[in-house]
Amino acid sequence: MQFVNVATQSGVDFQHVNGASSDRHLYEIMSGGGLFFDYDNDGWLDVFLVDGGSLTNPATDKTARHRLYRNRGNGTFQDVSASSGITHNGYGMGACAADVNNDGWIDLYVTTVGVNALYQNNGGKPASSKPSDAARARSRSICATASTGAVPASGCCRRCAYSS
Repeated sequence: MQFVNVATQSGVDFQHVNGASSDRHLYEIMSGGGLFFDYDNDGWLDVFLVDGGSLTNPATDKTARHRLYRNRGNGTFQDVSASSGITHNGYGMGACAADVNNDGWIDLYVTTVGVNALYQNNGGKPASSKPSDAARARSRSICATASTGAVPASGCCRRCAYSS
């Protein structure tokens, strides 16, 4: 079996920024996650890719961008990162998705070195819930990844998403 890389032809154009430094920080080798989830409720799995950045080089950090790709349903994807409201607000580590507020739309949670971000889905457009200044000031942790699940009273898992 031979695999062929069709990412660029399908519209997924992403290069991970790990900010590798001579100090060889642990997070530089752990960063980079992604997940498939249907953010716009059209029945097609969309792709979210987590970018790292740099905690030691501001110029490198400015090049890092998380990416959200909308599945067009025909084997191609559209980069909707700019219009999604998702920002790169810390060295990205991982992500997970679930309908955290039971409104029928899958929300996105991005883990970072520092303050994590919850993007509550507003009808197909994620909107960030901003962490408080107090949370930002006391956060010195590395959150490598997260996972979610939903178990209604019936015991059947209705909406779940996988994170790496």
